[in-house]
Amino acid sequence: MSNIAKRFISSLLAGALFFGSYLYFPLIYVVLMVAIFAEILILEWPRLVDVRTLRGALTTALYPCVPMASVLYLHYAYYDLHKLIPLYPFIISWVFDIAAYLTGTTIGHHQITPRTSPGKTWEGLFGGFAAVFFLNSILFYRTSGIIIVVIASVVITLVAFAGDFFESRFKRNAGVKDSGTILPGHGGFLDRFDSVFFVAPAVAVFLLFEELVLWLVVGSVVGAS
Repeated sequence: MSNIAKRFISSLLAGALFFGSYLYFPLIYVVLMVAIFAEILILEWPRLVDVRTLRGALTTALYPCVPMASVLYLHYAYYDLHKLIPLYPFIISWVFDIAAYLTGTTIGHHQITPRTSPGKTWEGLFGGFAAVFFLNSILFYRTSGIIIVVIASVVITLVAFAGDFFESRFKRNAGVKDSGTILPGHGGFLDRFDSVFFVAPAVAVFLLFEELVLWLVVGSVVGAS
């Protein structure tokens, strides 16, 4: 079986399990995510970082533990408010990854980081941005306007790319191609969550900031009255 066929089949099965549990069985989704995070921490991350050292332990506390906590926080805080909010970091990151991969492998020639990740090209980055902009336009144009859509798309693209590059740097230093082998054709879970693990904290920080601003505004209005 070709690598493309493996990627397609594993993506289909994993996607059905992920989205099915998220939409219809939220408790199973949480258990599934905790199990995935445990697999990353126990089996995949130690391939990239020596967690027995102080530096490795501190790195692990920041990444991937903070991103994992961000994913679970978004689900806990916003799932009942709007199911799209906790799902957004996954959807937008995977849209970016897929578009960047397809564009880069099709027309990509100008490498961004030849030494760290030769497969990443400027064409792929712009292809990823175009897909992110398209999806954000569908989701937010009517409520936020084109300027916010453009700014959000640029930020998300840069953050998602940074997440991908960040993990690639660790893999390059460790001398491995993939973080694991649990997903045929893809590698490990961390290989599929690298962009998500940067986007999720960014979304969580933005929402917390928005709530803080709203709280201050409401507080000042109530105090003035």
